Amino acid sequence: MRIFVKKLWSNEFYKGGLFLTIASFIGNILNYFFNILVGRTLGPPGFGEISTLFSYIALTSIPLTILSTIIIQKISSAEENSFAITRSIEDYFLVKIKRWFFLIIFLVIFIPFIPQVTNLTLVTSYSLIPFILLSFLTSFYGAALQGLRLFFLLAIIGLGSSLFKLLGAILVYAGIDGLTTIISFIFISVLINLLASIYIIHRNVYRKMPDKFFPKINKRILHVIREKQFIITTFSIIGITLFSTIDIVFVKKFFTAEQAGIYSSWSLFAKLILYVLGPINSLALVFFSGKKNLTQQDRVLSITLLVLVFISFVSFVFYTTFAPFVVNLFFGSKFYAVIPILGTASIFGFFFTVISFVNSYFLAKNSYLSLTLAFAMPLYIVFLFILPRELNAVIQLNIIFFGIVTLLYLFGYFRSKSRSTL
Repeated sequence: MRIFVKKLWSNEFYKGGLFLTIASFIGNILNYFFNILVGRTLGPPGFGEISTLFSYIALTSIPLTILSTIIIQKISSAEENSFAITRSIEDYFLVKIKRWFFLIIFLVIFIPFIPQVTNLTLVTSYSLIPFILLSFLTSFYGAALQGLRLFFLLAIIGLGSSLFKLLGAILVYAGIDGLTTIISFIFISVLINLLASIYIIHRNVYRKMPDKFFPKINKRILHVIREKQFIITTFSIIGITLFSTIDIVFVKKFFTAEQAGIYSSWSLFAKLILYVLGPINSLALVFFSGKKNLTQQDRVLSITLLVLVFISFVSFVFYTTFAPFVVNLFFGSKFYAVIPILGTASIFGFFFTVISFVNSYFLAKNSYLSLTLAFAMPLYIVFLFILPRELNAVIQLNIIFFGIVTLLYLFGYFRSKSRSTL
């Protein structure tokens, strides 16, 4: 047992995962308190509003997510040259921002049309563009921290950001304003995340890579987007982002505010499993992109999937047995409509987490199998518009459709392993 523990501690994936897991566990508790307070103070309509805001930020940040994923892959695979690569990418990143800064004007012009397009309130709609712009910068520096394997510092930043977000919900729970206060503190939390990330990157990278020692990147954007890695990453990220958000956006647009809030709470319960394994999923891209520990990567994937099966089974039993207690504990009596469908949340959560994790594995390997979800999502969206406008119909579609997608991912993985052993 001692030797086994020693081997795990020597593994960078598990060692880094320990720091992120502990911090993320605390951060997830803070985020759940945030959601609980928002749900209890603003009710289903307000909770649906905040959930949809996060979904729209994720959807409009798809290019940033693609950029972040490529940065993580480039830096983490560089091994000994990671600091030089980080400095080169940052220099290239800032040059492109200065050149294309004028595009912000078009975003500002679009602001008055956001409420009509999204069905969000004015306060939430007008905050969307500032969030997008701030997230643009945050995405790079957060990805750089992850690629450099500065997991402990990344965890501390995440905790600080979660604390400030929670503070806004606490103030509203205490009777100070409402939706505006919550959105303001979310903005502050993102800003703190950005400033802390910039400080840490510069403190670690600039000391080791002065101006004259890092190589310049002279590629044009057109050259970058033609690369196989960019194409695979782009469509894979589009697929996973639509998978995470499009159902919430759809329900918000075509259902009542009350129904949108109930569905958002169901989705939150479903993704609780991903929150538990969130740090492992974040580390997956870094670990599987590296050229070290190739023999351990399949073992890590297998162990993680087994842990996921166990957690999903426990959550299903708990949700179905103690549904009224769980809903009342988190959101209160305003959300009792989610009680009959709570058990299905654990089933969807299992599919959601398996797809996210295995997709990260294929993406790190630069495999076309990571496009499975991207090809499936257009069909899913078509089904959303065909089905009756009922929450149960959307939930059943989620379970059946993504259950099939999960099987496709696992089939692709085992088939690729069997071919590699021949």
